[in-house]
Amino acid sequence: MAGLRGMVLRQPALTAFLVAIVVRLAVVAGSHLLNLWPLIPDEGGYVELATLAVDGRVDEYCCGGYGQELYASTKLFIWQIQGLVALFGPLPWLLQMPAVLYGAAAAFLVTRITERFVPPHWALFAGLIVALAPSAVLHSSVVLRESLVWVLILVAALLVIYFSEASTARRLAGLAAGLLMVLVGLGWLRDQTAIVVAWSLIPVALLVRRQRRVRFGLALVILVAGP
Repeated sequence: MAGLRGMVLRQPALTAFLVAIVVRLAVVAGSHLLNLWPLIPDEGGYVELATLAVDGRVDEYCCGGYGQELYASTKLFIWQIQGLVALFGPLPWLLQMPAVLYGAAAAFLVTRITERFVPPHWALFAGLIVALAPSAVLHSSVVLRESLVWVLILVAALLVIYFSEASTARRLAGLAAGLLMVLVGLGWLRDQTAIVVAWSLIPVALLVRRQRRVRFGLALVILVAGP
């Protein structure tokens, strides 16, 4: 028992990831065994849109032009679903897998970020909250974009930590490029979230003392170019 506890605390992020995967796969399996799919009505809409997109018939989705609008505003997620439909057909359980993986990745990233500031057992606790919180489990066990949005926000948070610690202009520029890519990805999922994340970079740049001008300049570039 002590050996297992030690292993868990040595790898808290991996533990949170595995717990999150198991729980979400159980929800996916249960939803189909009990014939409860879709768990959320919007799932069917995403599957329909992706299926139409495979045949180039996005305009046929719903209400005059809405298909194109929805496709454009969620394309980073829809592209993945569309690819799976093109390869394997519209199998609901398979189309739920991207969200499952992103939900587990969110638990992993929360744990990794928290590990930098608190002891391993508290970092694991934070990761398990994301792994087991009912709303988080639900929204990352269905064909929805939410868990991918979470992951990109967490990647942005991790990059911001590295950004605050970087001491060379070259590394700062590389991290700024990474943040810009994350913002573009968020813009292809939920544009208002991308704008909020971009604005959040400014106070971070101002609060860091070392190379503050460089950081502030890069943050302004991201703020202007990202959205």
